[in-house]
Amino acid sequence: MEYIDVVTILAVVRVRGKGKFCKITLFKILLVVLIAYHSKHRNNTPKLTRQRNICTQHTVLEHSLTSTILEDMMRPLVWIFILIFLVKLNECKVDPYTTLGLQRSATPEEIRQAYRMLAKRWHPDKNKASDAEQKFLEINEAYNLLSNPKRRKNYDMYGWDKEFEDDVGPMHYNSGFGPFTFPFFHYGSEQLSYYKYTVDLWNYEEQILPSSATQPFLLFIYADFVPASIEFEPSFQRIVSELEPTGYGIGTVNALHQTGLVNRLPVRSVPGLVAVVNGRAYRCALNLNEQNVLQFARSSLPSDLFTTVTDELHSIKRFRSNAIAQNHVAVLVFGKKRNVRLRMLLLAFRYRRFCSFGYVQSDGSRVDQFYIYNDASEKQEISLNVLQPMVDLNRMMDKYKLLRLPRLSSQFHYEAICPTGTQITLCVVLIVTSGAGDQRHVDTLREQLLQDALPTSKVVYAYVYEDLQANFVQSIELKKSSAPSDSKSVVLIWRQSRSNLWIRLLDNVWSGSEQATNRSVERLKVEIGLALKQRQRLKGPVTLLPFRDENGPGLYKRLATNLIQAVRSFYHQVSKEEVLPIVSVFATIAIMFIFGGLLNYVVTGDGSADSNRNSVKKSVAINRLLNELRAETYFGMVRLLKPGFRTLVVLCDQESKSILLKQFGEMIWPWRQNKTLMFGYVVVEKNLNWFRRLLELTVADCNLENINARNVIGTVLALNGFRQYYSVYHPKYSASMVAGSSRSASTGQRRQRNSAFLQSMELESDCSDSSEEERRNERHLLFLKQKRTFNVDELLQGLPNWLDRLFEGSVKRFYISEWPPMK
Repeated sequence: MEYIDVVTILAVVRVRGKGKFCKITLFKILLVVLIAYHSKHRNNTPKLTRQRNICTQHTVLEHSLTSTILEDMMRPLVWIFILIFLVKLNECKVDPYTTLGLQRSATPEEIRQAYRMLAKRWHPDKNKASDAEQKFLEINEAYNLLSNPKRRKNYDMYGWDKEFEDDVGPMHYNSGFGPFTFPFFHYGSEQLSYYKYTVDLWNYEEQILPSSATQPFLLFIYADFVPASIEFEPSFQRIVSELEPTGYGIGTVNALHQTGLVNRLPVRSVPGLVAVVNGRAYRCALNLNEQNVLQFARSSLPSDLFTTVTDELHSIKRFRSNAIAQNHVAVLVFGKKRNVRLRMLLLAFRYRRFCSFGYVQSDGSRVDQFYIYNDASEKQEISLNVLQPMVDLNRMMDKYKLLRLPRLSSQFHYEAICPTGTQITLCVVLIVTSGAGDQRHVDTLREQLLQDALPTSKVVYAYVYEDLQANFVQSIELKKSSAPSDSKSVVLIWRQSRSNLWIRLLDNVWSGSEQATNRSVERLKVEIGLALKQRQRLKGPVTLLPFRDENGPGLYKRLATNLIQAVRSFYHQVSKEEVLPIVSVFATIAIMFIFGGLLNYVVTGDGSADSNRNSVKKSVAINRLLNELRAETYFGMVRLLKPGFRTLVVLCDQESKSILLKQFGEMIWPWRQNKTLMFGYVVVEKNLNWFRRLLELTVADCNLENINARNVIGTVLALNGFRQYYSVYHPKYSASMVAGSSRSASTGQRRQRNSAFLQSMELESDCSDSSEEERRNERHLLFLKQKRTFNVDELLQGLPNWLDRLFEGSVKRFYISEWPPMK
């Protein structure tokens, strides 16, 4: 058998066993080993024509290798491949599908259900068999492989999983094969420090993004054969050694292999750095060096994690009371420097939903110490050194992150206080209001817990504000009771899953008075014991609506926070080269608007000055144009007018004079050049008798002694002194009501029309010759007429139209025998 046939058989061999399946592919090893062997023995072989095509996947051999040279090279290599085959045969793993009892076409949900069932059965705490632990590890290994779509695809197609790739290295990783390392072939390979922290798209979406809410991550994007990536590798190792002990997550992304993930990240060049904090990715715009990376890692965290506290007793007490009022544990960190250590920032970021962190800059003996305060007493619960390993700090914070009697103030507190599980763990919740009157019920329950008067095995205690958590009250169907306010209800909760829970509502079981405390404790102990023993006493399953975050930001703060995050994201994701065109466009538009505004200001400024001057001149001209009609000017403006001349006057009083004259002047201004017109005004207080006499001459047989002066304000009269007639404008006067007032009309018709004319002007009259029927018709007319009250500035709104009809000759004329005298 030829050597090449032996290698081909070894490359595709499959081993089948008892419930196990292992597929070993050694063809990719063959190419690398041939290159390494040929490079090492190039002095012992004839001169060859070689061509290397270096890429990220593999190195292609020169097709000009002769069969003789290949046969000489393959003789020692056959035994090498046999040895590799035997080693890998011993490392064969069980088939993950067989381990979980699934078919290869199983869906992700079927894989998840099978894993849950087998994990419960083979868990070492529940199964005491000797091989339970090994079986449990195999189940976890199989689930981790099949739950990752990429690893499952590789296994289905090629028969190896990620662990096998880590041992032999992928095609583009040529630095070693587990125990078989070829130190003579390292050129063009990935650095081991990068490959150790490799992250793919599945890891990013399923692990990093959800975990970034409590742990920030730094992702370094690199590429093979990029000099900058290779040069940065020593700095990357030092950065990892600096950040990893503090709890910062580290990951690397190969830009050539993980193109899908690179497209999701805000990177513009390789190498690049991205921080993932609270579900958001921020790009590092600084030059990549150790100092800038550490600065970027620090600046990516929120800026409000710590509150500055002075080293005074009253300041510390106030900080503690404020934290407990927010249902938070108070954590005080003492340090000598102005800035908080990075490890403390990461600790505060991890537990920010449960604890309030304060920083005290001090030079005393408590430097590099932090203290945890809860609601049990004013003294600290525990003190720790900030330089302890982060594992120990996280373990202690997990233990003391909740108050002794916490409040269900958010969904995060609910998840931490009331755990899920198949075994019953009761969550005893006292239902009170946020008012000061119910605080004594909470204090009494806390005192009983501190005195160990209540059972704590498989039981946790909390309280909730029913007026702030309407969803919780609606879910448990709490009803308002008519019992005394001194008794409060308690609900027992067992969370079987994240969405379903079993409850038992105990109405009015807890009293805040000292006399009834023992009775409340005994009754609550009995109910808790029965619920732990008899699961059927609980009602369920009940779906609980999400809790409202009582300490969450308001609407305006959320908008401001989103705006700040958007600005930060824009700052971190957009490079300088991308910003300059945008800034240039906006700057150009701004300059255009500013220049146009300046030109408009200059033009309108001069125009407004001219307009102001013209308005002043116009007001002076109007004042000259309007003359007061009184006894001294009566003959010149009315009685001695020449034929064809008319005088227009407006009736006003002292109160409305300024408004009416200004409006009247604006309306008659277009006719100021008409030489046959004169304009003036009549003050009603002085000349009311003259106007009354004028109306009496117009309306025969009527007495207008009780005329109301306020009803005639705004009336405009057009007086023709030579022909002895006038026309009248009044806001409430309708010409249709005086349709015909000629001298040939009958006396009855004229009396009826005259009365309607006076009523349209709302003038009180006493027509002596009017009959009862006429007066009834007049009252009916007034009833049908729509009333309206005019403001002073609305009295002359219809005057322009009346003037147009006046000069057209369509306005009614009222003739009189003589002009009444004006005193």
